[in-house]
Amino acid sequence: MIELFGLTVLLLGSVCAEDIICSSSCTPDPDNITDTCNLTTGQCLYGCQNGFAGPNCSYNCFVNCAHPRVDAKETCSYTDGKCLHGCQNGYAGQYCSYECPVNCTYPAMSGTETCNFTNGECLNGCNKGWTGIHCSYKCPENCKLPVGDGKGTCNFTTGNCILGCNNGYAGPDCSYECPDTCMYPKENTSGTCNVISGECLHGCIYGFAGPKCSIQCPENCIQDYRGFDTCNVKTNECLLGCKDGFYGSNCTERCSDIDGNCEQCSANMENTKFECKSCTINFYLSAGKCLSCNFWCLVVPRSAEPSCRQEDGYCNHGCKTGRYGFMCNSRCSDTCKDVCHRDTGRCYECTSFDYCGPFCQIPCHDNCFQQQCEQSCTCMKGCVSTHWGIKCQNLCNINCIKPFGNITRVCNETDGTCLYGCKTNNYFGSRCDEHCPNGCHNGLCDHESGNCTEGCTTTEVYGSHCNISCNEGCEGGTCNRDTGYCDKGCKTGTYGNKCDILCSKSCIGGACGRENGFCAFGCVTGSYGDKCGLLCNDKCLNLKCERIGGNCTYGCISDFLGSDCSITALQTKNKESVVKDSTMLWVAICGWSLFFMLVVSVAAVIVRRIVKRHERQTHTTIEDQSPISFQEDYTNLQHEQGEVKNYEELQL
Repeated sequence: MIELFGLTVLLLGSVCAEDIICSSSCTPDPDNITDTCNLTTGQCLYGCQNGFAGPNCSYNCFVNCAHPRVDAKETCSYTDGKCLHGCQNGYAGQYCSYECPVNCTYPAMSGTETCNFTNGECLNGCNKGWTGIHCSYKCPENCKLPVGDGKGTCNFTTGNCILGCNNGYAGPDCSYECPDTCMYPKENTSGTCNVISGECLHGCIYGFAGPKCSIQCPENCIQDYRGFDTCNVKTNECLLGCKDGFYGSNCTERCSDIDGNCEQCSANMENTKFECKSCTINFYLSAGKCLSCNFWCLVVPRSAEPSCRQEDGYCNHGCKTGRYGFMCNSRCSDTCKDVCHRDTGRCYECTSFDYCGPFCQIPCHDNCFQQQCEQSCTCMKGCVSTHWGIKCQNLCNINCIKPFGNITRVCNETDGTCLYGCKTNNYFGSRCDEHCPNGCHNGLCDHESGNCTEGCTTTEVYGSHCNISCNEGCEGGTCNRDTGYCDKGCKTGTYGNKCDILCSKSCIGGACGRENGFCAFGCVTGSYGDKCGLLCNDKCLNLKCERIGGNCTYGCISDFLGSDCSITALQTKNKESVVKDSTMLWVAICGWSLFFMLVVSVAAVIVRRIVKRHERQTHTTIEDQSPISFQEDYTNLQHEQGEVKNYEELQL
């Protein structure tokens, strides 16, 4: 590599007279494999580096020309020096030799001109705070600046701010300084105050009031951060109330001066009717006054006094041992062990086994063995010998047998079952507590089932317990003890084993058979059947019909026919007429059919004979025909007609 005419060149190949020196302005091979230029012509193979042009990249472009966005592209024309990709920011012209005004906004894309090189006009607007064609006019310093460059801050002809004023200023050119107690607007397009009157347009900062926010309100007024007045301009009265701990129209009075434990209070205009709204810790509100929390409320950590809820005095951290209730005013039962439920006072455990119940105030039942029980009042060690049940509240039945000797328990202490049976046969059941049924003879029954052991007291009841009355239909009112069968038969009008089924009302005399209920003396007029439950046809004469089948006994009333009188006379005539007409029609059809068949048969015979005669005349004479051949022809014809006759009949 050597320096030649101010250019650095790279020597390639062996140093000979005919070797070409590549320009250092040539773009090197991206892969660094081949030469930078053609060794014969010196032409750069991969284009020129930024700022150079020409086949050999030996032409040096103007310094303000914009570089190409793609490598190996020429920056300018090597024939006339014109910039091919525009100018760098701040310059303009074909050769980018014109320097634009310093306050022109640069274009967003490199290579785009910043100004017009013929008249110097800024093409992309001005930087913030400047205006005019050449961006040479400086805007008032209190104008609100645009978000980005090139959008204009003020009018260069009038000097008025385009986007309004900075906070605290007003006027077309934002030269008027507003009171520092004015509330700043969210978007200051109209200014903070009125230029002429000085009135704050968006209200006052907290603690001030008045048109120009020049009135300072009492320090204990509640502040408003939306620009509304904090106090009355004339009376200085706090409009939104007082801060905690103060009261009065001007909030100058301290709540603690009346009630030392009051943090927030209120009063009327005359400062009477004082009412506390909030209390200090360990105190609660009651009728507008602050009362100390109950002594039995728990003391919370880092506090020396009992703690409670300020609104109502509820001990929200619990009660001390032995107390319960809203304010822990109630005492737990003396028989509760340690503590009880905070809200209900129910004991979690009793002090001894002598008491039970939710509050441990119920003495264990005397019938509990050694009078000891659980808190649920269940006996711990069972019952004394005469009682049973989980709480031993049930006495063994007096009907249980009490054995002789040292055995004292007479019933099971779980379910009360008599261990040795019942004293007499007048009681039954596992506990001997059910009296034998009243229907048992001598009041005696089985110890387990209660079935009467000596029958029933009367024959008018039946069943194992003699407690079911015989049916009213039993003759004499008596029945079988086991089944209830009426052993003396049924009263008239009933039938069945227990005579509990009524005979048909259509039975004559209401009497029917004991076993099947068939009417014993027939049916009343108008009915028939075994049980006379079917009605005779109302067309039967005198409504009389046979008991079996229901055929009318004395025939039918007029215009009706049949065994059961179900056919009308008109129906019979119509039927006979239809039959007669149908018969005549069939006779006519059959006659004409036979006649037609006969005509056809005769015609066929004649035609056939004519044809055969003609054939015989052609082959032989009539005299040559013998009686035998004629007979054969007729015989054949008879076979064709289905009528075979002998020759003699044919001759006749």
